[in-house]
Amino acid sequence: MSNSSRGRFVWYDLMTSDPKGAEAFYPKAVNWGVQPWDQMAYSMWTANGQPLGGVMELPKEAGAPPHWLAYVSVPDVDGACSLAESLGGKVLKPGADIPNVGRFAILEDPHGARLAVFTSAQPAQPDNDPAVGEFSWHELATKDYKQAFSFYEALFGWERSAEHDMGPLGDGITQGNATGALMRTAPLWGLRTQATLLHDGRATTVTDAIEAHAGQAAAARAAFDGLTAVQRAKLLEFLGSL
Repeated sequence: MSNSSRGRFVWYDLMTSDPKGAEAFYPKAVNWGVQPWDQMAYSMWTANGQPLGGVMELPKEAGAPPHWLAYVSVPDVDGACSLAESLGGKVLKPGADIPNVGRFAILEDPHGARLAVFTSAQPAQPDNDPAVGEFSWHELATKDYKQAFSFYEALFGWERSAEHDMGPLGDGITQGNATGALMRTAPLWGLRTQATLLHDGRATTVTDAIEAHAGQAAAARAAFDGLTAVQRAKLLEFLGSL
């Protein structure tokens, strides 16, 4: 894991009921590598030869469907936990050490969205622009974007330095290279828990959501349209498990 200033996204874990299936899917979908980690049943994703996240089996006691868990850098994990609780959040997993890696904890914001905070045991890495294959955008779907922004502003020092007018849908914010957005929708867990898709809920199936995209997403839609019936069925089956 990399470490930098407070509030930077530094790692991404996929918690899934089928790690082997995920390890077969993502290298084909986004050209990631898979690197086993010998300390536990865990594999790391690599992009351009560098680790950027991991995949592990979702514990049955987690009480959640398969999902991605993002890690945000903080100078003091335990201090961040206390601050999150004072702001109305919850600590789902108290601070714990990973030998030679760092310390982490898992939090839940006041509206139910989950993320991890992390302090690295390693020197800070440069805060470069994301390369192809790396995570490049972070978006929170929440019931109250104003309250959510206040929570994360206090917790991570994020600032409203840019906005993108989306009418009633939401407002964009950025913090250095940790760009992202806040959207006025129900908190998102994953595809299989959603009755409707897209930010305005106009799609009722994953296929409808894909076909509704244009512009920069036109190439991805065309690639989906070019799949055989068998390939498309396998892809939709996997996406439906998330």
